[in-house]
Amino acid sequence: MFPRFAGMLTSTCEHSLIHGSINVRRLQCVQNSAARVVLMDRPHQSTTAVLSELHWLPVQSRITFKIACLSYEVLTTGQPYYLRSLLHYYTLHRTLRSVNQYLLEQPRVSNEFGKRSFSYLSPKTWNTLPLELRLAPTFDTFKRHHKTYLFG
Repeated sequence: MFPRFAGMLTSTCEHSLIHGSINVRRLQCVQNSAARVVLMDRPHQSTTAVLSELHWLPVQSRITFKIACLSYEVLTTGQPYYLRSLLHYYTLHRTLRSVNQYLLEQPRVSNEFGKRSFSYLSPKTWNTLPLELRLAPTFDTFKRHHKTYLFG
């Protein structure tokens, strides 16, 4: 396994499990409190401004960011194979304008727990990204532009 993936796999799989759960709200409260402690309690500023000043993404955006980064790595390197085998490009039976959009096929799920799986969240997150992000030439470019996109 590649060393770059070692920490990313565990944290992203954990992120996909807490995606959409009640724990996100609690984690956001903890992050807001930590931001106020770091900036020595500025009560006149909104939490959004405080997080932006620290260049911290809100918890839900951070989860989306991590899932998108792992999706990019898996799609460009093909590693790790067990995750790559879960992602398939959407293929059309006829020529449409969306043929060059590099969209992923999103599987159908029957319950809420299935909506937290990597095989469902990764295509859902990937397909919402602008085409310029999906076509980023390097991982660093992808991360930089994606973080800017989430802050925007």
